[in-house]
Amino acid sequence: MRPVTSLLLLPILASLQQLATAADATAGDAGCPQATCGNLTLAYPFWLAGQGQDVSSCGPPAFRLTCNGSASAGAFLSSSYMRVLGIDYGNRSLVAVHALLAADAACVSS
Repeated sequence: MRPVTSLLLLPILASLQQLATAADATAGDAGCPQATCGNLTLAYPFWLAGQGQDVSSCGPPAFRLTCNGSASAGAFLSSSYMRVLGIDYGNRSLVAVHALLAADAACVSS
């Protein structure tokens, strides 16, 4: 694995650790309805910025997502270039890709 790729995986691994911790927490999410962004359904511990949701009751700041309103562009982890492709709440996992790597994938020939 290239060193740059390894460095890009660190934020994802850190987020997964927080996801497991947050999923075990008993924080209330009754005041935070599910939200959607593209094909993603967002529930605790994730929350959507700009939806009137309060960080203290809707999830940790690290799980704030921003949505640009386009189904093709999807949701991004707060203040990052990490695009969330999918969330599996049952398995406590998410799939994310760095936006710059996703753009480079279109240039790679098979």
